[in-house]
Amino acid sequence: MGNKVDAMSTLDTVPERVRYLSEVAPHKELFVFYDGHQRSAYTAADVYQMAGRFATKLRQRGFQRHDIVANTLLNSPERVVTDLGIILAGCVAMNSQIILADGKDFVHAANKSECKGVIMSTAGNSPAWSLLKGDVTEEKPSFFARVANQQLPHLQTAVLVSRATNGHGLSFLEELKSCTDEPFAEDIRADDTVVIFSTSGTTGYSKLVPHSNHHILQMSSAMAEAARGRGTVAHPGLNTQPFYNDRLLGEFIA
Repeated sequence: MGNKVDAMSTLDTVPERVRYLSEVAPHKELFVFYDGHQRSAYTAADVYQMAGRFATKLRQRGFQRHDIVANTLLNSPERVVTDLGIILAGCVAMNSQIILADGKDFVHAANKSECKGVIMSTAGNSPAWSLLKGDVTEEKPSFFARVANQQLPHLQTAVLVSRATNGHGLSFLEELKSCTDEPFAEDIRADDTVVIFSTSGTTGYSKLVPHSNHHILQMSSAMAEAARGRGTVAHPGLNTQPFYNDRLLGEFIA
C-alpha cells in the first residue's frame, strides 16, 4: 500500500487523486459526518461516484470548463459531493456566504466572479433560498432550476439540494447514488483554478481567494503533516491521518 500512496503523490490535480483513490482504496472512508449521534461515512468509491455523476449532470446542463458555480451549502455530505462534482466537471467551486439580511454580499460576490450557477438548500431558512426562491423555476423531477434576477445577470442556473424525497422518492444524494450516469472527470491542469475561498467578511464584503489544484494539494499536505504532529492514528495500510475540522468548508483563514 505504501507504493500506492507514493503513486498518488505524483498526481497533481484533485480529479486525478479522487479517481485514483476510488480505484486503489474504494472502501476507505474519506469523510465522516455526525448529526447528533448519527454517524454517516462516505468511502472513496462513494465520493467519486456521486461527485462524478453530479459533474456529468453539470456538463449535461451546459456548464463548461472554468465556469464558476457558487456553493452556499453548510458543512454536510452534500457540500462535499457538490464541491468535488464542480471540480470534476472542470468548473470552479466558489464558497458563498450570505451574511447580510438583504443578500447584498452574495450579489456582490456573484457579480464580481460572474458565476453562472448557485447550489443551495431548500430546507428551513436557508439564506440563499430565502433570497432567490422568487427567482427560480423548478424543473421537476430534476434538481436543476432556471434563475432570472436582474441584479444577477450572469446567474442562470440553481441546483436545489434537499434531503426530502423528490418525485421518484429519492433525496439529492440518493438520486446521485442510484442514477446510471457514468462519472465524469475533466482533464485539467495543476495550475487551473478549482476553488475560490472567501474570507469571513468581518471587514466588509467577503474577499474572494482563488486557489489552483497545486495550492489545494499543498494545503492538504500541510494539514496531513499537522495531523501527524499531533499523533493521530494512521488508517491501516495507508499513510494518511484522520483530521477533524470544525471550520466552514470554503472559508479562508489568513
